[in-house]
Amino acid sequence: MKGITSSGFEYEINEGIIKDWRFTKAIALADSEDETDKLSGYTKVVQLLLGKEGEKKLEKHVMTEDGMVPMESINREVIEMMHALRQNPESKN
Repeated sequence: MKGITSSGFEYEINEGIIKDWRFTKAIALADSEDETDKLSGYTKVVQLLLGKEGEKKLEKHVMTEDGMVPMESINREVIEMMHALRQNPESKN
């Protein structure tokens, strides 16, 4: 699945990822009460969703002029991509 977020980030996601056990585990970890687990799970979600190159591309896309990669910007982009993925008929059972 290819898409573009509202900020202009172009991405490509394998629709099958939503059914992948590793992705499910990462989502569950990201939803943990433990902050360390939550961060670990969330970073894994991004890696599985976009791959290493896609993750680097996303970081570059949201990077500020001073070289920072704001977590809230990453969150916004990932949430938008996840919504698009869930709405895609090909990713449904």
